[in-house]
This record gives sequence, C-alpha cells and structure tokens, in this order.
Amino acid sequence: MAKRGKRPAVKKSQRAAAKKVTRDKSSLTAAYLQILQSVRIRARQEAEKRELEGELKTESLIDPGTVVSVMEMIGQQFVEGRPTTLVRVCEKTQLPEQTVSRILTSLVHEHLLHRLDGSSNTVTLAKPPNQITGAELLEVAFRLVDSGQAGEGSRLLHRLRQAQRDMVATTSLAGLLEEA
Repeated sequence: MAKRGKRPAVKKSQRAAAKKVTRDKSSLTAAYLQILQSVRIRARQEAEKRELEGELKTESLIDPGTVVSVMEMIGQQFVEGRPTTLVRVCEKTQLPEQTVSRILTSLVHEHLLHRLDGSSNTVTLAKPPNQITGAELLEVAFRLVDSGQAGEGSRLLHRLRQAQRDMVATTSLAGLLEEA
C-alpha cells in the first residue's frame, strides 16, 4: 500500500526553475496586456480621427453654385433619358454622400426632383428643364446655406444674393444646359 500525503521529492533547482517560469509567464502576460491596451488606445484614436474627418466633410458648407451644378448634371441625365443616382452625383462632384443627400432631399421637397420607384438614391427632374428657373435653384441653395445658422446675415450678403437673383431672373435649367 502506497503512503499517502507524501509528495515525490523535487529538487531545489526544479522548484526554482518552476518559479522562474511562473514569473516569466506573469511578465509576458503583463507585457501582452500592456501592448493590447496600447493597440486599443491607438485604434480608438484612429476611429475618433476618422469620425471627426467624416463630420468635417459632411458638415461642409454648401455653395449655391453647387446646387446649380448638381441640377445641371441631373438635367443632362434627364435630357439623355436616364435617372441619376446619389453615387453618380458624389462621383462627379466629389462631394460627401451626406451633403449630396441633403441637396437632393431639398430639391425633392421643393418639387424640382422626383425619387424613383421608392428608391431614395435615384432621382430625376420633376418637371421639364425649361420650367425650372435659376431663381428656384438659388432659393433652395440659400436655404441649405442658411440652415443651422443664427441671425439674418449681413447687408452685404443680402446685396450679393439679390445680385445673384437678378442675374438668373430669366434663366432656366434648360438655358443652363444649352450653355454647357
């Protein structure tokens, strides 16, 4: 019958080696956790940077001329018998998707564009190009520019806008397409 409770004899050098391995494993674990934490911090910083860059792109100001350019592009597609997608406008104008989406939504709201087949990403003109005035396009653009801004703006801004309105008073989208 074997004796209970007695452990086999372990040499001191083996115990010391086992303790060293345990310490080494603890050191490796600590180093691994430190590296992992550094990677997580770096990933979080990169994500925050990308998010901020995205916000800056999507919150960009919309120049009134941009709305006119977008409508010229959509008008040209209309004349050629093709609808226009949000992606195509983004590719042609190099504008962020959210900005183009805001422009298209405003133009749909003003009954200048129609969304096709329930798709929010495909549009066409809501009426013939000769029935869309330059003044209508500018007014949509001015509302987009002014959205989210406090106050009425300066007198100079009002004079500049009036000069723009006066310049396009007799212009239609069809006229802009002929000039292109």
